[in-house]
Amino acid sequence: MSARILCVGDLHLGRVPTRLPRQLAEHGVMLNELTPAAAWRRVVEHAIAERVDAVVLAGDVVESSNARYEAFGHLEQGVGRLVAAGVDVCAVAGNHDVETLPRLARQISGFHLLGEGGCWEEHEITQGSRTVVRLLGWSFPAPRHDVSPFDEPPQLREGEAPLVGLLHCDLSGSERAYAPVRRAEFDPWPVSAWLLGHVHKPSIEADSHPLGYLGSLVGLDPGEPGYHSAWLLCVGGVGPPLLSRVPLSPLRWERLNLDVSALAEPEKELHPVLVDALRGRAKWLGGELAGTRAMGVRVTLSGRSPALRALRAEVERLMSQALIFPVGETLAFVEKIINDARAEHPLDLLAQGNDPPALLAQDLQALHVGGAPAADLLAQAARSLRALVQQPVFRWLDSPQLDEEELRRWLIRAGEAALDELLTQKEPVK
Repeated sequence: MSARILCVGDLHLGRVPTRLPRQLAEHGVMLNELTPAAAWRRVVEHAIAERVDAVVLAGDVVESSNARYEAFGHLEQGVGRLVAAGVDVCAVAGNHDVETLPRLARQISGFHLLGEGGCWEEHEITQGSRTVVRLLGWSFPAPRHDVSPFDEPPQLREGEAPLVGLLHCDLSGSERAYAPVRRAEFDPWPVSAWLLGHVHKPSIEADSHPLGYLGSLVGLDPGEPGYHSAWLLCVGGVGPPLLSRVPLSPLRWERLNLDVSALAEPEKELHPVLVDALRGRAKWLGGELAGTRAMGVRVTLSGRSPALRALRAEVERLMSQALIFPVGETLAFVEKIINDARAEHPLDLLAQGNDPPALLAQDLQALHVGGAPAADLLAQAARSLRALVQQPVFRWLDSPQLDEEELRRWLIRAGEAALDELLTQKEPVK
């Protein structure tokens, strides 16, 4: 007999997603419908309706100690409903809730916190009198933990039921302060699946031995685009574990690139082209938008515009209002428009002369072609950048690490923008 476990990554109760337009309420979507707390209610409803055996939370259940009072009510209510329905609820503490989650766990009946204080702990999930799955978990003992949890390895009990691991950790090795783990450290343990928290981008694969990040349940800002979901793990029956997504997030963020090279009259054409592009993206996403109340899209305009000044004016006009419209059952809104389109400058013609536009056009030609002139420009830019970041006002920031190609792209973009501004001050080149 297999067990069905609903798995949730970084939940961050107490946090509110950013960059949401207040005008969503005028279209029937209240902002409190898009929060982690709203997603948690969906998890509870789904777990009860589907009669899963357990709900597991992979750390950072609560945003911070400042959010514990708000989070307590949401967590207690949800856990109470799950326990009353016969659903086991287990979690590990992450770096965000290392102080808060143990307190809440002691106050909420039926909520199992595994591995408190940095000691591995097992918990049995049963069906009647039979153990169907054993959960193995470890919780952060402090907000920063710079050694692997496996430095003090788990002492496993004997048992025939499959083992599922639950851990909040840094698998990449780039953040030494957050329980760094090498992938090879998972190999010796007879675990059917490792469910990880900490990184908000999901990476777990539905293979015969799942191991990876569940990802955040809700994309908390535009920097977390793509499919965020809960996961259903079926384990213990005949065959390998089965892992599948469960679309319970009410909010999704997307990024869209839009080539505007063909827009001769942006003031008339940009808005309808933008709406068509967003509806096309929603159609392409299909079932991934199931249950999604709102989708925020960051749009980047690209290409060579024949009417750059008009395009810039239209972007400013559009961003001065809330761009919100339905796409199927989801309400889409444009979070931001980044105008990376460039003017169609005839550099060969503009470079003939000694006036400022000609000199700038010559530099742009050099950057496009490469060679010694381009190397000189890049060296000058690097020196200027180093001098800039050494100023006292920037002393707390990390120095930018730009490779030569990235610096060249920056210079071309800045030069083209400056050239366009210069050309608006004189008659257009015929």
